[in-house]
Amino acid sequence: MLNQCIELLGLLGREDLSLGLCEALKSTPLEQPEDHRGGAAVQMFRLQMPADIRQSILAAMQSAVLLELTTTATDGRGLAGFVEAWREYANDEKK
Repeated sequence: MLNQCIELLGLLGREDLSLGLCEALKSTPLEQPEDHRGGAAVQMFRLQMPADIRQSILAAMQSAVLLELTTTATDGRGLAGFVEAWREYANDEKK
């Protein structure tokens, strides 16, 4: 999902918002449970972004949905879950 968000931010001309996402992808992924399946494509990373950036990315994802944008991996299925995931993260006071 992080790669897809980076792609969407590029399509929206908001590459400035993708810096934190790119940095997260360069970090060590979180440890996966032993029974985890899915490989590198579903690894999880810790995001630590300021509240204003999280809100800006949420707004960008909302715009992407309204504009009916897709990415190479979401073409055909849309952006279901993107806004909800960013809304949850943007509103999390602990991050």
